[in-house]
Amino acid sequence: MGEEGRNFRSYYYDKVGFRGVEERKSLEMLLKDKPIDLAKLLKFCLCFSLPSMYREYVWKLLLDILPTNPESQKFVTDVQREQFNDLYHALEVMKRINKNTPLPEVIAHMFLLEEGNFWSDQEQQMLDPSTQHLIAIATTFTKMCSSPTDAYWMTRNFCQFQRKFSNTFPSLHERLTSILEKEDPDLYRHLLSIKGFKSLPTHLWFSQCFAEVLHENALERIWDKVIGSSSVILAFVGAALLITLRRTLLAMDNSEEVVKYMRKVPEDTADRVVNKALELWHLKQGGQQR
Repeated sequence: MGEEGRNFRSYYYDKVGFRGVEERKSLEMLLKDKPIDLAKLLKFCLCFSLPSMYREYVWKLLLDILPTNPESQKFVTDVQREQFNDLYHALEVMKRINKNTPLPEVIAHMFLLEEGNFWSDQEQQMLDPSTQHLIAIATTFTKMCSSPTDAYWMTRNFCQFQRKFSNTFPSLHERLTSILEKEDPDLYRHLLSIKGFKSLPTHLWFSQCFAEVLHENALERIWDKVIGSSSVILAFVGAALLITLRRTLLAMDNSEEVVKYMRKVPEDTADRVVNKALELWHLKQGGQQR
């Protein structure tokens, strides 16, 4: 079976809610290696969606939170927990946080402290777009992860990883419009006529990797691909989002309406968007990245 055929099979399994037994067993075998082969894990993420029971663990490996030697993982986890507690205490002493501070904001403060990037005006920094993107990602990880410590380390390393492709955002925007032109010419022409493409919040989408835009239960399947080193999937998500909401968008006659409407997607719609994005990505790209 060709690469495109295998990718379609993977997409089909995801869409009907059935994860192939062979794929799960293959992943389990990969995780038994000593050391674990990250290259093979990356390839698995690009071919298949991760089973939920293994997702957090695999992400930790690929984001360099856990070492590939399983025997060292407990020690590293203990050290990371201590670092989390030390950062929390430091922020309390600095009066940057208190017991009522929401966890995503705590995580954002921890990240900024580690980066040595505190502003003198704390309130203004929290309103800065880059901090808001950070908080959005942290919010999603607090819902995905099993503990506050894990949510912090996931957010920290994911954001550091994201920097590697942040300079590709303009090309991702172009890729999005190209996909839409091929898949839905009528919607493409309509958005072009009302200057909708210039107003689409694509920078926000890509900066947050659709955190707080798509529900986390759907978004995790997209982040499998992003963490698997395929940032181009974000362009397909953007195109799929527009296609899924096409009926409403076609009725709009100005870009301001479009921007307001695209800020938040209902959970049931998010599943449809992700299914469509994965379908387009698998069938049109043949699993190739960037």
